[in-house]
Amino acid sequence: MRKFLTAFFCVICLNLSIFGTEFDKFLLANKDNFWTMTSEEIQKALPHSFKYHSKDKTELRYNMREVRNRLTIKKKFVISEVLITFADKKIIELDISLFNRGDYRVGLKKDAEFVSECEKFVAELGGRELNNEKRKIEKTVIESKQFADNCNDYIYIIGSSNRGVEFINLKILPKGQAKPLKEMMKTHVVKLGNLALNLERDDNGGVYLNVPMIDQGQKGYCVATTLERILKYYNADVDQHILAQIMQTEQQGTNMEVALEVLDDNRAKLRIKTRELMKEEMFSKAQDFEKFTKKYNRIAKRNDREKVEFNDYVTRAGNRKSLNVGGLFANYEYDIFREVRCESKLAVESFVRDVKKYINRGYPLGWVTWVFQNEKPGQPIGGIGGHMRIINGINEEKQLIIYTDSYGAGHEKKEMSYEDAFARTRYLILIAPSAIRTE
Repeated sequence: MRKFLTAFFCVICLNLSIFGTEFDKFLLANKDNFWTMTSEEIQKALPHSFKYHSKDKTELRYNMREVRNRLTIKKKFVISEVLITFADKKIIELDISLFNRGDYRVGLKKDAEFVSECEKFVAELGGRELNNEKRKIEKTVIESKQFADNCNDYIYIIGSSNRGVEFINLKILPKGQAKPLKEMMKTHVVKLGNLALNLERDDNGGVYLNVPMIDQGQKGYCVATTLERILKYYNADVDQHILAQIMQTEQQGTNMEVALEVLDDNRAKLRIKTRELMKEEMFSKAQDFEKFTKKYNRIAKRNDREKVEFNDYVTRAGNRKSLNVGGLFANYEYDIFREVRCESKLAVESFVRDVKKYINRGYPLGWVTWVFQNEKPGQPIGGIGGHMRIINGINEEKQLIIYTDSYGAGHEKKEMSYEDAFARTRYLILIAPSAIRTE
């Protein structure tokens, strides 16, 4: 019975695309009038596949892991993700991630067949070839083909590494709007001296920047997505899948030290500059954790809370010692952790001063934070993770940091106290076009 169920499950997984909608047929049938379609017409033609990406309803998004009706190509393969962008209720861009390793979570089992089917579909779109490019970015070779018909420009991009295919993208634009790959990736700030004009005020006394929303979905792409959002704020037409390759992102996420180093190496390609405004230095080595735990225990004792025994998380093998950092963190209580982290009022003030300075000049900031499983007073944190988000505003009157997560509609503007924000900060990073003076 178990063998039968296993076999049945495998058949269902392998043939899941049969129960979806053939997106390639939809596009071929509508490619000459696609730009006149409304969002309602698309949702009617492709039911249970799309949802709005942001509150302003300027993008419809499909993702293979979040819908009832999956979109397919050639009845064989499930499409990873689709974004349809609107301006004044008219479609202005269609981005199709035919495959990306982040959504699939594994490599392609049949690389050659998938690529072959994608290229058959692209050939069916027709059109005149405009431009071919081949570039190596870090460990990935990116090949771009551009072509056009009477109504549309097409940009077909494949990224490959020694692991195989990393992503396959198809971007469709109104005729005459395609740009070469190297130009798409660069920032283009129209008003170099007027970024501060992007500031908006809310009803609670806060000021904030509207940073374009991108939903990373269930991919571990928070670093790539954050960078894409910031660069799109500066008018670069970048893609998170290319950025994920630049950042050497894996499914589980990105090594921030590697990402910052690689980002620095690619400043010229992206036409940006970066500055590390803050780096958390309290946990650089095992001795730092021990020192922190001693401070933590003094506050815990003063408040009749349970102490954390540092040595319980140290293991010894001969002359070697190792520290179970995750286990140690999981047993800290958040309110005490925050008090220790914020013991230097000067450090907190410096953090707030940097946020205020750059937000008021119109620069959103990359913000790498810890994420705690539990923040209730008197209870252990329980688990800890890392996440990159964007600080896009500040409320000085109420002493709040305004930030945004790359999770789609409803996450454009959130608030957190200065102390809570500082306590979880690992990095605060300025990312700006190289053409702009940031001082």
